[in-house]
Amino acid sequence: MNSYKWIAEYIEYLNSTYGLIVSIRDFCGFMPKSSAVANALLPYCIHTSPFCMYIKEDVTMLDRCASQGRILIQKCKQHDSPFVTTCYCGYSDLVIPVKFNGEVVAAVCVGGFEVSRETAEKRIAKQAQRYCRPVEVLKANYEKSITCKTSLLNIQKTCSVISDFLLMYYSMLHASGLVDAVPKYMDVPATLNLLNSIDHFIHTHYSSNIHVEDIAAHLNCSRSYVSHIFKQNMNRSIPTYINEVRVSHAKRMLLEESNITKVSEACGFASPSYFSSIFTKYVGMSPSQYRRSFYEMQ
Repeated sequence: MNSYKWIAEYIEYLNSTYGLIVSIRDFCGFMPKSSAVANALLPYCIHTSPFCMYIKEDVTMLDRCASQGRILIQKCKQHDSPFVTTCYCGYSDLVIPVKFNGEVVAAVCVGGFEVSRETAEKRIAKQAQRYCRPVEVLKANYEKSITCKTSLLNIQKTCSVISDFLLMYYSMLHASGLVDAVPKYMDVPATLNLLNSIDHFIHTHYSSNIHVEDIAAHLNCSRSYVSHIFKQNMNRSIPTYINEVRVSHAKRMLLEESNITKVSEACGFASPSYFSSIFTKYVGMSPSQYRRSFYEMQ
């Protein structure tokens, strides 16, 4: 199962080349069954568009976003082919359902494009009023998130590779007896909401010196409870995941910034040497080697 490394690089390629914002929705917690696969792909399990990240700074809106998981599962059950859906705030995704023996196990969501400016503006205005958020700031972040440089048809073609990999991975896990033929969905209202909140906090504050205690305090939960739920469902500790997120952001920055020290500081590492050590551990090569190998592939 070495293709997971290629899939992670491919997602980065789609973002840098086509402006696509890819997120993977794992509905039954199968991705962490392999720590290697999880290391590579969990950074893409949250929607990282500026619009979504800004919305989720509001805890109430974050809870509503997380609760959309159940709705997305139902929509995926109704579709055997990719479909477009628009969230309550006006942001659209092309959704590619991943089904095993006819049962939904995951979905690949691809954003960055616009379906209807009129619909988006109406929903932004409505939710800005409802949640007391500045409408102009919402609109500005929406504009930053419309980055797509290709057609919906091409998005579907290029991103089907990711859904094919997830199906292959689930099939292999099933053959090994690690998952069921009929998927067991995680408790959407509780577990997924908490995991989504933890994930968002880490993606928002990864550049700072954050600890589990900070996340627990933000969520009004005990340190032990937050750590237990995360480890149980994600098959890794929160500190480990924080480093994974930092490395993921560093990989993107390295393609634009040549100064390793600046990348290290921007991604929250204590020192360039520690950054290089952690980066090499997760990526298999040093930051400078990674940057060089990426451009050699172009």
